Amino acid sequence: MKIDPGFPNHWKTQMLVSRCGAEAAVGLLRLWGNAQISREWRDLALTPRKLASIMGYAGDINELWAAMTDKDAAGVDEQEDGLWEIHGFAEHQKQVIKLWANGRPGGSPPKDAGSAAPPQP
Repeated sequence: MKIDPGFPNHWKTQMLVSRCGAEAAVGLLRLWGNAQISREWRDLALTPRKLASIMGYAGDINELWAAMTDKDAAGVDEQEDGLWEIHGFAEHQKQVIKLWANGRPGGSPPKDAGSAAPPQP
């Protein structure tokens, strides 16, 4: 998982910390880590309790939910079908997602046979 070096000082992180404490910022990293391990960052069936559980957050789950779904500083975005997507995951982890896609059919796509050098005797 790629983490931007500016994560601790990003204004969204600071807003989350001011609302829910530093534990919530660590929880956000857990949420992203869980997404990478499960390869699921969209179409998530989240509730306040489930989100808090994934994030390992022991504080007020309703305040965490309000902070994470805040339209101005969202940690998760509601999809049209009522499911949720981790905000910015696909954009920031596009290389990782591409590697997942390449690995599904058995690895990287094969190289063009015509461009390979002939074997040496």
